Amino acid sequence: MDGSAKKAIQDRWDAYESIALAKDVEGWASYWTSDARIFEPGMDLSGDDLFAFGKEFFESGGEIFSLDVESFEIFVHGDVAYQTGQYDETFQAAGEDRMNVKNYFFARWELQPDDVWKMSRFMAGPREGLGGS
Repeated sequence: MDGSAKKAIQDRWDAYESIALAKDVEGWASYWTSDARIFEPGMDLSGDDLFAFGKEFFESGGEIFSLDVESFEIFVHGDVAYQTGQYDETFQAAGEDRMNVKNYFFARWELQPDDVWKMSRFMAGPREGLGGS
């Protein structure tokens, strides 16, 4: 299970990058549990607010230009997995300047009854000033 779970999560990330670049709102929303919560600099969203944010971002013309996710470790414990890694992302919200972020992240994944892994928690913070690049 451990090896297949890690591969399934990596496959989900690979597909997530494509979905985000394609502005696929429904595909993006399918990555999160209904009670998901995201903590990033300037962002603390959960549940319906998270889904409303994603919908507004993509439907208003927001765009993700690049997303490169690197996983450091995935620890699987039954139907829950904890992942650490880093990502580089270039995006632009409608009416705002293009942004480039380089963050470390922690994700909590939960295996759903249909055998699909979804994120229930996602925390990220900048690599600058922490010995990163």
